[in-house]
Amino acid sequence: MTRFITSDLKVTLTLSDPTPPCGLGVQNPSTLTILNSDSSVSFSSTYYSQVKNALNGVATIDIIRSGSTSGFCSV
Repeated sequence: MTRFITSDLKVTLTLSDPTPPCGLGVQNPSTLTILNSDSSVSFSSTYYSQVKNALNGVATIDIIRSGSTSGFCSV
């Protein structure tokens, strides 16, 4: 199953239409960035194999972590 991770989202903010007696003065637009913290893991290959009766008894299976890497993840 493939899980799609969206990138960070950005929106430009500008204040307008103040209620009198308030005023805005000179201002520049600001950019708000919504950080996406979603992540997923997947296998780097479809197939893996290990020699039968391997001496060390270990198979290396590579995984790929996509999206945010700011939190903990376990597999």
